[in-house]
Amino acid sequence: MSDYKLNDLMCFQLYQASRTMTRLYKDILKPLDLTYPQYIVMVLLWENGAMPFSEVSERLQLKTGTLSPLLQRLEKEGWIRRKHNKNDDRMVEVLLGKKGVENKHIWAEVPCKVAELLDYDDVTYGAYMDVVKDINDHLHDIEKN
Repeated sequence: MSDYKLNDLMCFQLYQASRTMTRLYKDILKPLDLTYPQYIVMVLLWENGAMPFSEVSERLQLKTGTLSPLLQRLEKEGWIRRKHNKNDDRMVEVLLGKKGVENKHIWAEVPCKVAELLDYDDVTYGAYMDVVKDINDHLHDIEKN
């Protein structure tokens, strides 16, 4: 029998931190009528421009069944557009829509609001980001093997 308690499990701490962070974003994104997953899609597009559906799926680690309805809603609201490739109708490209272009400024505003709520100085924020990135990279390496 192990002496581990629930709060001693890294998986539980990461799970709780993720859920709490998502709730912080939910409150900030509510006036924009964006969910956290939709916001992450938008950040990816603001950062990279138009991208194939398959690359959006891969970069965000979202399966087609999860990503498609998310993109449908973003398209319906004018945040993005989807366009079929002229040469291969199965290939879909995801582009910024009118609302996505007009609201690109939130790319910087939202993280600033989150940083304000976290109340970390730049050094502390950077140190935590390094730890989280290291954990994420390590977990992905394990998963690949």
